[in-house]
Amino acid sequence: MENNQQQLYLSAIGFYQIGLEAALKIKNLRDDNAFIIISPAAVNMSFSAELFLKLLHYYNTPTKIKKTHLLMDLFTTLPLKISKAIKEKYDELKLIKSENLVPIRLSTNTNFGNPDDQINKYNILNLTIEELLEIHNKSFPEWRYSYATESHYYVTDFNFKLMNDFILALKYVIDNQIETDNKS
Repeated sequence: MENNQQQLYLSAIGFYQIGLEAALKIKNLRDDNAFIIISPAAVNMSFSAELFLKLLHYYNTPTKIKKTHLLMDLFTTLPLKISKAIKEKYDELKLIKSENLVPIRLSTNTNFGNPDDQINKYNILNLTIEELLEIHNKSFPEWRYSYATESHYYVTDFNFKLMNDFILALKYVIDNQIETDNKS
């Protein structure tokens, strides 16, 4: 592993660990105490996923990585063999139950009882990898700038359990590649 790739790998792990540590506290917090942690946890976990996806691009594609935060773009431009391995591991991990990581919905500038707040395109508790990436595609900028919603209607979801599963699947595939490369 080259130095910049190792730095990327270690940074991704660091953002993941900090995000996960915060996410694990959310379930037991209320009111402002929960709100203080939600955005940083979502931002760190999203950025970790982004960095792991970019590392997979460094390993597996000859093209230069786009400067993007869009998880769906980064995932769908991976070689099919790699995205399939990630999907298989994600599907395996999501079957493991966890009550410690919870899904969150942030809704601002809405009226009480607004029916749009209650519309769920997908079952947030059981997302395919494609649905997860669609919902969390822009999680890094959405949660990073969640305070900047001004006066427009804004709803965004984050499933910490399934994002954790996705990140662990990414890391699993990367670690297998590193192990294979070290044996060569």
